[in-house]
Amino acid sequence: VLALRALDRPSAVNRAYFLSQGEPVRLWPWINEVLAAVGVAPLEKRISFRAAYRIGAVAEGLWSVLRLRGVPPMTRFVATELAKDHWFSIEAARRELGYQPEAFPTAEGIARYAEAWGNGTTPRF
Repeated sequence: VLALRALDRPSAVNRAYFLSQGEPVRLWPWINEVLAAVGVAPLEKRISFRAAYRIGAVAEGLWSVLRLRGVPPMTRFVATELAKDHWFSIEAARRELGYQPEAFPTAEGIARYAEAWGNGTTPRF
C-alpha cells in the first residue's frame, strides 16, 4: 500500500525495497523459534556447508539426468542460503515510502503463522 501511494514520486518508482523489522536475524535460532511456535522440536543436528553443498549438487544432477519433475529437495542454492544469516537495509523503504516495521512485529507474525498451522491452513513439511 505504501508503494502504491508513492507512485507519483519518481524517486520511489522502478526500484526494489526490502521490508523487515530492520534488525539482523540469526537464521537458525529464528527457524527454531518458528518450529517451537507450531509445536515441532528444534533442529539440533548439523552438517557442514561443504556436505550440504555436495548433496545439493548430487540432487540437482539426479533431477537433471533422471528428468525428475519438480525441484530437488536440496540444491546448491538452498545450501548456500541456509549457511548464513541474512540482513538487508530497509532505509530506502523508511525514507521513500514511510515504512515503519513496528506496524507488524515479528512475534505477531509468528503467532499468526502458528495459529494458521494449528487450523490446518498452512502446508506442513
